[in-house]
Amino acid sequence: MAALGGVALAGTPQATANAPYAQAAAVVKADATVTRAKGVVRVDKVDTGRYRD
Repeated sequence: MAALGGVALAGTPQATANAPYAQAAAVVKADATVTRAKGVVRVDKVDTGRYRD
């Protein structure tokens, strides 16, 4: 998963939110459900494969 300017792009289901130097990281399901997160409270699905925190 990559976060670019407040927009998160979906990664593989095996991705982890282990990002010790990041301010925010999340593993998000296709329905915008956050499974693991660091510094992310909510995610909105804005388009196919595109999410906003």
